[in-house]
Amino acid sequence: MLIKKIIIKNFRQYSDENEIEFSVDPEKNITFILGGTGFGKTTLCQAFRWCLYGKSDFKKPEDILSQRKIDALRDGNSCSAEVSLEMTHGGKNYIIKRSSCYQKKNDKLSLISSQSRVLYIENGFQKEVQRKDDFVKEIIPEELSEYFFLSGEKIEAMSDDIKKGKSKDFGDAVNTLLDLDYYKNAIKHLKSISRDYGVSGTTGGLFDFENKLNALNSKLSANESNLKTFEVQLKEEEANRDYHIEKIAEYKAQLKNIESAKKLQQTREEKNAKFENLKKSIDREYKEGIQDFIRKSPYFFANHNMKNMVMYLKDASNIESDDIPDKLHADLIDWIEKRGKCICGTCINKDEAEFNLLERWRHVVPPESIGTLISSVKRSTFEKMRFAEDLWSNLRTRKERVMEYYEDIEMIEEEIKALDERLAKAEDTSEIEKNLRLSSSDLERSKNKITDYQKLIFNIKSEYAILTREREDLLATSEEGRKVLAWKNVTDRLVKDFEIELSKDEHDKRQNLIAAVQTAFKKIYDADFTISIDDDYNITTTSKKELSTGQGLSVIFAFLSGLLDVIKVNKDDKSEMQLEAYPLVLDAPFSVLDKERIKSLCDVLPKVSEQIIVFIKDVDGEIAKERMQEKIGKSYKLVPADRSYQCTTVEED
Repeated sequence: MLIKKIIIKNFRQYSDENEIEFSVDPEKNITFILGGTGFGKTTLCQAFRWCLYGKSDFKKPEDILSQRKIDALRDGNSCSAEVSLEMTHGGKNYIIKRSSCYQKKNDKLSLISSQSRVLYIENGFQKEVQRKDDFVKEIIPEELSEYFFLSGEKIEAMSDDIKKGKSKDFGDAVNTLLDLDYYKNAIKHLKSISRDYGVSGTTGGLFDFENKLNALNSKLSANESNLKTFEVQLKEEEANRDYHIEKIAEYKAQLKNIESAKKLQQTREEKNAKFENLKKSIDREYKEGIQDFIRKSPYFFANHNMKNMVMYLKDASNIESDDIPDKLHADLIDWIEKRGKCICGTCINKDEAEFNLLERWRHVVPPESIGTLISSVKRSTFEKMRFAEDLWSNLRTRKERVMEYYEDIEMIEEEIKALDERLAKAEDTSEIEKNLRLSSSDLERSKNKITDYQKLIFNIKSEYAILTREREDLLATSEEGRKVLAWKNVTDRLVKDFEIELSKDEHDKRQNLIAAVQTAFKKIYDADFTISIDDDYNITTTSKKELSTGQGLSVIFAFLSGLLDVIKVNKDDKSEMQLEAYPLVLDAPFSVLDKERIKSLCDVLPKVSEQIIVFIKDVDGEIAKERMQEKIGKSYKLVPADRSYQCTTVEED
């Protein structure tokens, strides 16, 4: 199949009819369609699949209709989106048309009709293909279309699968394109016949025999049905388990590689709290220092005078002021002298030593002397002198603490600034942590389900083995049963023969495919590792490092190139079959490659398929266009007809 032309009308950005002719020249098999982001490259790629299969990746069916046409559509009027593909297949020219008509009513758009037609031209007249779905399936089955109409998202998804060593979906493409499904369908059919022999071959037997055999077959059939159901569910659950394991590893890697904004914010709040506490400590030191200064500074500055005053008071009496008893008064001395006896019992006689001592005290105690006041003043002055001496040492200590606080504040300010810079780049990990918890719970549930399914499957297989032996014993006990058993044995031998042929054919084709893919990969990517394909068509590499996106993309093209080469060889071996080309339609294939890899890929891309249609960004397109200039048969540019990019037109470059 070679695509000659696409005509697109009222489809997404293309509000008017646009026509693109594709190169079918085997020497210049590349068609380039260049356009910027939002210009309609993906829309055109979607138009191919919609025309062939009536399906697209748009959210709603009416999303295919041009927004400009929708805005201009009056209430009650209708408009159709149309795509037409002209192609050659099997030596004939075909036209595949698809249209969907939408009507606006009460400002709502609804589908009122849809039509698909396949026409071929014979003797100058157009004739309609009656079984159009079978025709489309013949040229490119829908399940394989994603390998030949590659969108950027599909390319990226395939690349991710290959990087993880999981690309089993490729097996479906190999089985279909290399005719391996023929053996597999035959084996499946023969196995179903083998199971049914016990029922269909008992009409001539005894009633009890038939009832017993039918009962056993019914139980076996139920077991097979249940086994198939549980095996499918087990496989799905194992896929879910593997998915959750991958997601958990992905979330853990994200948490490991990114800096948590939550933790950084918590650290910043702690630093800020310490910063505020230091400011409060400085304010407190200033306030308490000022209060100390107000209370103590008068005594501090009067300290010299107070010392002189104490010395003066000390010389004011021959009795040391410190010796003057508190509360001693002249009235008490009079009372003791009149009484003639002290309160301690000592006799006081005039002109004796005791009497003379009391007379001396009379001269230094009130009211005859200020001696007592001198003593009180001296004691008070000493206390104030000590109070004043603490002022300077206290102020110096406070100053040292304040300087330390300022140094701590300066350091914390720098730390907070650094945290703010990291916070600006950090991510909020709360959503990742939530997803990690959910995936861990899902993984645990998935493991429990897998265990349950494994137990059920084991029990069913055990019961199936017992029932099978019972049926074989029953079949062996009657003439009719022996016939059925013989037929079943023949069928089982055919199944084994087909399985041997399938294994041999599949092995040979897989080896050819591996060699073709490796050869193509070496042409595309000059790497120090090789790729291989296992029995389940998982693509793996000998590289110990994870594949880059560019390497994964190169593996995809190598696989497609090798697969197409093997298909051609396979069809060349069958002379009755006509060798058909397979077009390759690519949407932004170079966007993840650097300039050197783009050039390397450009060298091999023209060899991948007989027809290559590339939708590409302007920047990447200029590099690729220059590299593949000799292989480009047609080139176009997508030009926006308005600033909103709601309308795009195609111009030949």
